Amino acid sequence: GLPLRRSVLAIVNRFKFREPAYPGDRLLYTVRLKAMREDFAVVEVKAHIEQKLCAEGELTFSLVDVQEERLHEARKELYRIWMREAEVKP
Repeated sequence: GLPLRRSVLAIVNRFKFREPAYPGDRLLYTVRLKAMREDFAVVEVKAHIEQKLCAEGELTFSLVDVQEERLHEARKELYRIWMREAEVKP
């Protein structure tokens, strides 16, 4: 099959940090896809604590092929650990 593609953060652009976030704060991120091509994607991101905007800006990701299955398995395990107590909303 086709190789799996992964995103790698390449550029942080026009980011504004408006309020600090502290341990225990719950951040809600909203992301809007602005552009996507074969080898990169650009998204607009906003982060809120409660209803208050604390950061916003633009992120550019390089999209790369990852051939090594071992890396995919390690990524899945890390994601499982990070998300074990997260509430995911559609």
